[in-house]
Amino acid sequence: MRQQWTMADARRGAAEARADLEGYRAETERLHALSQRIETMLSALRQAQPKIMERYNHVVEKQPLPADCRPGADRLRELNAAIEAANAARSGQLGQAMPAAGAGDGG
Repeated sequence: MRQQWTMADARRGAAEARADLEGYRAETERLHALSQRIETMLSALRQAQPKIMERYNHVVEKQPLPADCRPGADRLRELNAAIEAANAARSGQLGQAMPAAGAGDGG
């Protein structure tokens, strides 16, 4: 009888260990997926940043702002595009914000 209790206890312990291991595996997979998602967003942001800066600098060089003047529509579009890209990257929606970043390409 004692041997049956010992075996039952060992089975229970093994089942708990398997459940713990499964939970650990699931959490590891979840964290791996999150790290891949973060790396994808960072890569997209790294690729977008030079383009946004280039477009903004182009507008600044093409139409410099006088000291007593407000920013024009092109400059505001480029600033807004940069802000949207940064906010989207922060909130995890970089792919959705990328098309809006080209708003000032027309001129």
